[in-house]
Amino acid sequence: MIDRTDIAPGLSISRLVLGAMNLGDVTDTSESIRLLDRSVAAGVTTIDTADVYGSGASESVIGQWLSSRPGARDRVQLASKVGMSTGGVTPPATHGRSHIRTSCEASLRRLGVEHLDLYQLHKPDFTADPLETLVALDDLVTEGLVRAIGTSSHPAWWLVALQHLVEAHGLSPIRTEQPPFNLLDRRIENEVIPACRHAGISVITWSPLAAGLLAGRYADGVPGDSRANRKPAVAERITGSARLMADRFRVIAQAWGLDPASLAHSWVLSRPGVAAVIAGPRTISHLDSAVAGVELELAPELLTELDDLVAPGSAVADFHNTSGWTGPLHPSPG
Repeated sequence: MIDRTDIAPGLSISRLVLGAMNLGDVTDTSESIRLLDRSVAAGVTTIDTADVYGSGASESVIGQWLSSRPGARDRVQLASKVGMSTGGVTPPATHGRSHIRTSCEASLRRLGVEHLDLYQLHKPDFTADPLETLVALDDLVTEGLVRAIGTSSHPAWWLVALQHLVEAHGLSPIRTEQPPFNLLDRRIENEVIPACRHAGISVITWSPLAAGLLAGRYADGVPGDSRANRKPAVAERITGSARLMADRFRVIAQAWGLDPASLAHSWVLSRPGVAAVIAGPRTISHLDSAVAGVELELAPELLTELDDLVAPGSAVADFHNTSGWTGPLHPSPG
């Protein structure tokens, strides 16, 4: 049974969220539909997508699924994002009032729904007017197009600054932050999670498998069909230290009789301050591993072993390298 967690008054999400980045793109339409069906059957009720995923294909295939499944919209929570360059619009305009409105309406059309449950800023932009951005999001909430707003990959200090503006101007509060978090990059434990807990912001994390490292994806090199082979930003995360620690992680998982991918998801959910974890499966088997992880009970001794592998608050891979606010990480092989 997959538990749910409250992120706003009257709005709760499943602790395991279906990340839809692959749907309609890397994963074709028919397999995407199967993934959506399997997710809901397993108790995953929250779907996370974005306007830029597959240039809108992700939202479109979710919309196709919703239209072919009577009553599905009432059983799921839909989250999407705005703020990345799309359709010729680049920062800071991507955080401007006009683009936020236009992008939200386009997402609603592709999804074939009347409202989003959660609408998130995909990444921070420190050159945009934050008050204009927050007012634009507040308008969407007021009009009923969006139930709650959130952020993704934002630094703690910027989240605090945004919340101050929200309070000063009586705007819709930030309900969620969506940062990267896995055993190979634990830096959000230092400031982001404490800041969110203080501000009452729910943390929904992404990349629990560390781009597949923790599942053995790069144990024998970089596969030709991997994202690291297609996207330089992902390739930068496949460091020697990351591969070494991932190998050791899989040895620990096997010693405990656990599937490494399931353990990676379970570990994230075991961390204090984490409300939910996003799984981004390409296949049904990937999804099944994530679902199995939710049901695991991790022994304190196992958690200690994993802390000894990569210490709390530290990192051996840089999963913030596309956020635009962290400096480079230079891990040395351990």
